Amino acid sequence: MTDAKTFLFNKIEDRDDLTDEKLLGVLDVCSRQLTYLRSGQRNLTFHHMLKLCMLIDPAEYKSLMRELCPSLSTDNCIKNSFEYAAVTRDLELLEKLLDVHAKEKGTVGEYVRFYSFLFKYMKGEIKFYMLKDSLSEFKKSSAHTLRILVDIYDCLADLIEGDCLNVLEKSKNIGDNIRSLNERNYSLMKEFYAYRLSEILAHSHLQLNNLESARKYANILIHANINKRIESDSYYVLGMSHLLSDPDKCLMYLNKSYSIAKELGGIYESLGFFNLNFAKLLLNNKIEEGAHPSLTSLQKVMNGESMYNDEYDSLVSIKDPQFIDYAESYRSKEDRANKFLDFVSNSKFFYAVIIVRDIIKAGEDSEFVMSLMKNNREEKGDVLFEEDFIRSFRVGSDYQHRIIWR
Repeated sequence: MTDAKTFLFNKIEDRDDLTDEKLLGVLDVCSRQLTYLRSGQRNLTFHHMLKLCMLIDPAEYKSLMRELCPSLSTDNCIKNSFEYAAVTRDLELLEKLLDVHAKEKGTVGEYVRFYSFLFKYMKGEIKFYMLKDSLSEFKKSSAHTLRILVDIYDCLADLIEGDCLNVLEKSKNIGDNIRSLNERNYSLMKEFYAYRLSEILAHSHLQLNNLESARKYANILIHANINKRIESDSYYVLGMSHLLSDPDKCLMYLNKSYSIAKELGGIYESLGFFNLNFAKLLLNNKIEEGAHPSLTSLQKVMNGESMYNDEYDSLVSIKDPQFIDYAESYRSKEDRANKFLDFVSNSKFFYAVIIVRDIIKAGEDSEFVMSLMKNNREEKGDVLFEEDFIRSFRVGSDYQHRIIWR
């Protein structure tokens, strides 16, 4: 890693503001260790390289990483490069790494095969419903770190299939495996894996109506400062977790989610706008001009201005299973009760509680229905990581004093 070391320290030498004191704090080393890093007596790790790139150019550090990663030659650095590219969704870098290391054998070769699969999945060439079956060939990898990653993706497949209870059952063991990784060799890998698992758990806990746990994992993801798409999704989780308890806070977070989604553009912007207006609909607020036609149609049905069957084609045009499931509860009073049972049987307790709210608003205020509204499931699964567990992407920021969102 000599070339990367020379490249980075030459840039640092040209900067008066990058003092040794600042380097010591960012790299978390003593003066002697910093001297060894400069002289080459101690190897510069991938973790060090990432921190230095972020310190040298916070706004464009990804360009520096894209330039340096393909030149790294040690097994540990190659593995970290693949995971860094995947977690930050730098498909350009990931494709370059796959090309550079295409002929690698042994453990690194196993990484190449897995990230080749992951590259196709991220590009949409492997569909989400094929994920679980596609993972089977990687589950017996000789690399412990790769097996953990495969287990995380297996949890993602469970989330996609709606089996959030299974996610929680598996997650504790995965969390234990992440924490057991050697800190010296895998400190950054531990953060990446915790980040991936936290994303899955935030959405799983929301679906299970474990709202406090959902918020904690969303906070972990926001504080990590790694991926804007996931940050937007995390504000969505925070917003929806306050839907029934604090509408103002709900919309504040969803507006934040949408604001980030607009920066990303494309499908993310459209999804952020849909989520914001769906929440407004659930709160009986006026949806915005330009909202998806399916939302306008559901609003008509909810207000008694039209019938479900008359709006059917528009309602299903969004192709969002959760939205369609909820819309079906407005076909009739019986359908609403059946949809509640359907949500409960499929462990979609968040939407089950919303259905109960709707039943009560429709005039059913029996003691039984009220008890459904108040009944809280016992949460399963501990919060596996502290909110500051993932901190490597906060170089140069006042991490310790960052506001904790609730």
